[in-house]
Amino acid sequence: MLAGQHPDDTGRNMRTQLRWAFAAVGVVLALVLSSTPASATVGQTVRSVANGKCLDIRDGGASDLVQVWACGNGGVGARHQDWNYVHHPELGSTVYEIKSRLPGRTNHCVSGAGGPNAQVFMDVCGTTVAQYWWAENFSNGHRWKTYNTWDNKHYCMDVKDNGTSSVVWLYTCLNQNNQKWNVV
Repeated sequence: MLAGQHPDDTGRNMRTQLRWAFAAVGVVLALVLSSTPASATVGQTVRSVANGKCLDIRDGGASDLVQVWACGNGGVGARHQDWNYVHHPELGSTVYEIKSRLPGRTNHCVSGAGGPNAQVFMDVCGTTVAQYWWAENFSNGHRWKTYNTWDNKHYCMDVKDNGTSSVVWLYTCLNQNNQKWNVV
């Protein structure tokens, strides 16, 4: 207690200082949380409109190839059909990376780096712009269109042979169901 200070002021000053300290911590937390981008949609599957099958890392996740396969619906197989969608607003309002949630593969993204008519595959995230996809919306789904171009054209993620194959590849963008996907 300071000389000339009323005995009740010491407790009041301490409470005031604590309130200011807690307020400062709250402001710092709010700033940190608001500056952290809410960029990922967590744990969803991508289902083909053409055949109802899910985007899948081949061979239970052991392969780097991406295919469509019967949806796991939470059972065996669902782990390699589980994706995060990382939004990249700096590239456009509908630009995303499709990132694996499979344990041991969470740093891998769907890539179209092979170019037109090549199978889509998994690659370490952040290594190429071929891992960025535009989501174009349609009434019955959306299509994943490549962000980068070959021959000044964008290509779409396509289930080969009009959806009768399990192969997912890059193909000329058409308004067909084998290039449309639903996120569920």
